[in-house]
Amino acid sequence: MEQPSLYRVHLSEPDELDQLEHTWLSIQKTVEDIPFFLTWTWISCWLDTYKPHFLQVTAYFQETPVCIGLLTLSHITRRNLIRSRQLRLHQTGIPSQDQIWIEYNDFLAARTHRHAAVTACLLKLETLPDWDEMIISMMPRARSIQLDPYYPHIRRPLNSPAYGISLHQFERDPARFLPTLSTNTRYQINKSARIYEQAHGSLSLEIADTQTMAIDFFHLAGQHHKTRWPDSGFKNTEFVQFHERLIRATHASKQTRLMRISAGDQLIGVLYFLLDSKIAYFYLQGLNYGKDPKLKPGLLSHSLAIQHFIAQGIRVYDFMGGHSQYKLQLGSFTQQLDMVLIQRPRVVFWLENLARNLKATIITALKNSHEQI
Repeated sequence: MEQPSLYRVHLSEPDELDQLEHTWLSIQKTVEDIPFFLTWTWISCWLDTYKPHFLQVTAYFQETPVCIGLLTLSHITRRNLIRSRQLRLHQTGIPSQDQIWIEYNDFLAARTHRHAAVTACLLKLETLPDWDEMIISMMPRARSIQLDPYYPHIRRPLNSPAYGISLHQFERDPARFLPTLSTNTRYQINKSARIYEQAHGSLSLEIADTQTMAIDFFHLAGQHHKTRWPDSGFKNTEFVQFHERLIRATHASKQTRLMRISAGDQLIGVLYFLLDSKIAYFYLQGLNYGKDPKLKPGLLSHSLAIQHFIAQGIRVYDFMGGHSQYKLQLGSFTQQLDMVLIQRPRVVFWLENLARNLKATIITALKNSHEQI
C-alpha cells in the first residue's frame, strides 16, 4: 500500500466544468467498484441542479490524478450556542439540497490508491484555517475506520445499516428466489398476490421504456410517497428537479430504471432504481397502500423487482441504508454506513462532547437502576 506522503495534493477553486469532468472521468475509469453516487452522472447532476461553490481536492501520484473530491463550506449553529464552519464532501449543508441523500460517499479513487490518497487529501485540508468540522456522510464503515489512526477527534454521530441481496447465486433463474425466503415471508407474498389477482386481475411489472414514461412514473411514485411521508422529497422542488435531470441524463444509457407494478388496472407500486452493470440500487418507492393489512404492496413489488433483475443478470440488489422490515425479510445486513465527523481541537467541542457523554452515562445508569427495581 502506498504512503500518503507519496501524493501531491492540489486544492483549487472550481475549474471550468469541462476540465473538472475530464479529471473526474479520467479517475473514474480506473475505479472498478465505483458506487453510483460517485459517478460523474450523479455528481454532474448535483452541480447542475444546486450550483454549489466548492473546493476541489485532487491527489496526484507520479503527476497522474488518482483521487478527487468536492467540498463545500457551510456555517451552522447547534443548541443556539455552538457555531461551526463545516466542510462537507459532496453535500452543501443545506437540508433541502442534501435531501437527495448521497450514500457510499467517499473521495473518488481506485482501490490501490484509496486509503493513502484520501488520507493525503484530508491531511492537506488540515492546513486550511477556515473550517472547524468536516463531514463525510454516509461513508462505508470499512472505510471510515481507516481514518481513526489519523484523527483523534473523530465522531460518528449517525449510522445506518445497509441491506442487500446477492443475486448471482440464482444463476439468472428467477424461480430460485422465493424458496430462499422464510416460510412466513413467502406466505405473505403469495397471499398478497392472490388477493390482488382475485380482486383486480393478473400481476404485471412494466418498465418505463421512454424518457417521458420514466418521468411520468417518477411523478406517480411521488403522489403516493407524499401520502406516506410528511417530509417527502417530492414536496421539495429542487429534489424533483434533480431527479428529473438525472432521469433524462441516464435514460438512454439505462442507468436509471423506473418500474410500475400493477394488478390489472390497479396500481400496486412504483420503484425507482439507480443502475450499473452489476448493481441495482433501490432509491425510492411510491406504494399504493390499501386498508387490507393482508396486502403487502412493498414485499410484493420488491419480490417481483428482484426476480426481474435476476433474469437481467444483475449481481446485487442493494436496498442501501435504513432499517425496514421488508429489507430484513427479503435481504440481509451487508454493512454499516457512517456519518463521519472530523473535528478540529476546539474547547467548545470538548465541552459539547463531555456534556453528551455525561448525559449518556446518566441515562444508562437510570435505565439500569430501573431494570433492577
